[in-house]
Amino acid sequence: MRYAALAYLFFILLLIFGFADIPVASADTTANATTVNVSVLSISSLTITPINLTWPILVPGNTNFTYNIIVKNTGTVQLSKFYMTPSTLWDEPGNPLNQNDPHLFASSGFIFVRNASNLTGGGSGITGAAPKAFHVGRIEWNLTDIMVDEVLSLGAGITDSPGVAAPHNAKFGHGWYRNATGNELLWKVENGTRGWCNNSDTILAIKDDPENTSSQSRDFSLGVVLTPGSGLTFDAANRNWSIWSVNSGELDGYCIAVNASCDFIYLYKYDMAGMGWDAFPTCSQQAYLRSDILNPGEEFTMSLDAAMPKGVPAGYTAISRLTITADVGA
Repeated sequence: MRYAALAYLFFILLLIFGFADIPVASADTTANATTVNVSVLSISSLTITPINLTWPILVPGNTNFTYNIIVKNTGTVQLSKFYMTPSTLWDEPGNPLNQNDPHLFASSGFIFVRNASNLTGGGSGITGAAPKAFHVGRIEWNLTDIMVDEVLSLGAGITDSPGVAAPHNAKFGHGWYRNATGNELLWKVENGTRGWCNNSDTILAIKDDPENTSSQSRDFSLGVVLTPGSGLTFDAANRNWSIWSVNSGELDGYCIAVNASCDFIYLYKYDMAGMGWDAFPTCSQQAYLRSDILNPGEEFTMSLDAAMPKGVPAGYTAISRLTITADVGA
């Protein structure tokens, strides 16, 4: 027991005094750093969702359900000034009237769009609702015959050069603007000085009194008629088009492109390209779907409706494309 007690005492003394001289390893450290630098490639890209839109079995005289379209900047640079070009002019190259074939009509001719900024009005228009929806691009074709009770009030002859008569009514077109409301507006166009409808003195007129089931309106000598300088403004012309702005009435806010041969009119608002190789001259009523900057990763929404006027043959219309284009940068 005595030895055990001495060993225990020695251990206690060692704890108190002995460890003070035992060397201890140092806790010092050393470090360095490297830099990281990532460069992002400049890419312009936008994504549209969904990529396919189908409106099944539209009932003539009705507006179908609305699609919300998301446009997202999936690139690495800023985008701005977004516009939409439908393929209507490619998909509907000839007059489809009186031909019992729905495939001769472009699907895009029945689509309306509300832009990203048009949230509170902009006029009721013939669509009957605010915010106003505009055709993405619609053709209205010339009627082949003069209708019963139709009075066109064609203009008198004018002279292109001494001794050469070129009356306005030498070449003219006339037809209906139609949509799902059942209100139809009669329009006419008469050639300008050189015998075509792409001159500054071309005559475009629209009867702003709609014809419907309770009212006939096909006499240009009566009622409210929009004419150049009175509801309609001639903006510009090129070799294939004369461009007009509508400043009042049911079609207020639209641009109208009249083809040189006077065969049809084309209604649009957000189409800045036309047929690409044959772009439309500037129209004072045209606008962007969105003009503000869209930064990389940001998105905006617009809505599309389909509306079918009466008198279109049953079946599938021609498939169309809606191309959204944006400028790179501000």
